[in-house]
Amino acid sequence: MRKRLWMLHSWMGLVSGLGLLLIGLTGSLLVFRTELEVLLKAPAAEEKVVVNPDVRARLDYDTLFQKVRQQLAGREVVAWDTIMFGKGVDAAAVTKQDNPQEWDWIRVAASTGQVLPDEPESWASPYLEWALRLHYSLLLGDWGIFFAGVLALLLCLLGISGIYLYRGFWKTLFTLRWRSSARIFFSDLHKMVGISSVVFNLILGLTGAWWNLPVFKELVLGKYGSSQQETEGEKEAVARPRMYNQQLSINELVQEAARLLPGLDPNRVYLSLPPRNEHMRLIGSVVPGNRLVGDYNSTIHFHAETGSLVELTDYRHASWWGKFEVMMGPLHFGTFGGLPIKILWCVLGLSPGVLAWTGVMMYWKRSRTIRGKSSQRISRKEVDQRGTASRL
Repeated sequence: MRKRLWMLHSWMGLVSGLGLLLIGLTGSLLVFRTELEVLLKAPAAEEKVVVNPDVRARLDYDTLFQKVRQQLAGREVVAWDTIMFGKGVDAAAVTKQDNPQEWDWIRVAASTGQVLPDEPESWASPYLEWALRLHYSLLLGDWGIFFAGVLALLLCLLGISGIYLYRGFWKTLFTLRWRSSARIFFSDLHKMVGISSVVFNLILGLTGAWWNLPVFKELVLGKYGSSQQETEGEKEAVARPRMYNQQLSINELVQEAARLLPGLDPNRVYLSLPPRNEHMRLIGSVVPGNRLVGDYNSTIHFHAETGSLVELTDYRHASWWGKFEVMMGPLHFGTFGGLPIKILWCVLGLSPGVLAWTGVMMYWKRSRTIRGKSSQRISRKEVDQRGTASRL
């Protein structure tokens, strides 16, 4: 059993090694994405942003949406976020003019409703965007998202199998036999890094697999399933410039959400994202100040046409899995503990790459040793055969 598990562990590591190396390196970089974005911003772009940082002066939602529509003719507001940029700058998701089924985040002054002049691209480094796509999709589109999910699952399986294989790890956990053979050194380093980071890697693997693997269902259904056939009602919903009842007041829905879900601070409002006509959602926090559960831990859904309550999710009354699911984001990105946690997450994010490298080196050294012993056995056999022949 142990030998078979060792072989399975080895092959899973070899198959996933390169992918985990890329995901680990980009993940460590993206831990400091916000800080790097600020560092890479052009000074000229910073000077253009002059807003009122007093959030008490924020206009109401209905007024803000109307002002944005007036400034961006032909584009529709589909979502709104009050904390993405901070400092009195709200984030509005608006449809693209050339393709209403796609949308971009833009910056809006919360106190005036003025759309800030900077294009979305000026606030997102193309290099970091490239690193982000490499991290979650390996630059392979939707199928890449699925493959990254498979790699995340393999990371979990590698961690679990490694715990069993090195279950006596505490005896020599921090032992590195520098003067021994290269294979023994790489084995010690592999064991030390793997056991030290196993909890971290299990968290990363579980969250990554949970987010990425469901795309497989959409890929299969999109190609073979009935979802490929669009009904007339769905076509009409996609064609509509505004995918919810225009008579509904967002302000009134926010007030109703506060009544139904006391203590909710709605940080994000989804009106109805294209291409599907989804229900309107208000997402926020009912436990302010708890960074481990983030700012989007409770949700309330309203019908897109009638405004009636559809579903309500209160973090305070969620199951243990529901609460853990809310914590997945902060745990995965290391955003719950300030700079010390970010530094720790950045260092630990390198562990999949170190494990992949040491695992390949162990396999290579072991293969060379086996080949050397096999050639020695063959040479000895030839010598014995020649000796026997000479005696005859």
